[in-house]
Amino acid sequence: MGVQGFLLCAAPDYLEEAGQPAHPEDLKSHNCLRYSLSSSPNKWFFTRDAESVAVELKPASFCANNGIALKQAAVQGLGVILVPKEFVSSELADGTLVKLLPDWQPDPHALFAVYPFHKEQSRNVRLFIEFIVKAFQLR
Repeated sequence: MGVQGFLLCAAPDYLEEAGQPAHPEDLKSHNCLRYSLSSSPNKWFFTRDAESVAVELKPASFCANNGIALKQAAVQGLGVILVPKEFVSSELADGTLVKLLPDWQPDPHALFAVYPFHKEQSRNVRLFIEFIVKAFQLR
């Protein structure tokens, strides 16, 4: 359906204690909170210009299959998260979370709408997909 932008962030309290990463490799020494259903939960990928880095993460203190739970853990100062931008926009705006490694881009993730196949797609399904595409600007 489209590609969703992700970003890396953490709470200021966590960064004060653990330090600010300057390069993706620095994440190896951080508590990186993980999305357990990711296709690569133990490895995060970043690019900057022509350089690509794959970071093998140490075991995390917290893994979840829910982005909201990960965000709440990060807000509590438990570690670094890699989540869709839309999940943390208000926390970034109010300073509860801080964007990390701004010169590095995390690999984008695909976003899919899955629905039962019918010969004719229902109007509601079509409208919902159009809404999601517009909401996430996925064209």
